[in-house]
Amino acid sequence: MSDSPSTSTGKMPLLGAMMFLQYFIWGAWYVTAPNFLGTIGFGAKDFGWTYSVGPIAGMITPFFVGMIADRFFAAQRVLGAMHLLGAVIMFAATRLMVGSDPAPTAINWVFFGYMLTFYPTLALTNSLAMRNLTNSEKQFPLVRVLGTIGWIAAGLTLTQVGWDTQI
Repeated sequence: MSDSPSTSTGKMPLLGAMMFLQYFIWGAWYVTAPNFLGTIGFGAKDFGWTYSVGPIAGMITPFFVGMIADRFFAAQRVLGAMHLLGAVIMFAATRLMVGSDPAPTAINWVFFGYMLTFYPTLALTNSLAMRNLTNSEKQFPLVRVLGTIGWIAAGLTLTQVGWDTQI
């Protein structure tokens, strides 16, 4: 990109906010999930699948989403679409969880669908950040650390307000 250094520096707060929200979303449910899922009947094997669907999705999605983002649509549009679709899927998961008979297998399949939408966003946010920084070697760590802070903030916030065992 042909932005001047000052333009790139001006984008850093936006890119940092993007990273913060990206990892806040993930940290909000990924760490606290066992606390709630255990209360609705998930066993050890179910938890194993809950945490296996992400890496499986991570092996599948780059082939499709990367191609779409690179060839047909702007990365930021794909990022937005994936997050919106993921929100709909995660809402469906919550409906299953609070239903009269929450089935761990069904919930894990919905989590798999969600992870198919979420995992590509990890690469897309990195790609967007790198593309919009003039000196990514020095600037990217400053942007990316806000993702880690977002992950931590999600866990601390949910625990502080007592939502780590609820939907």
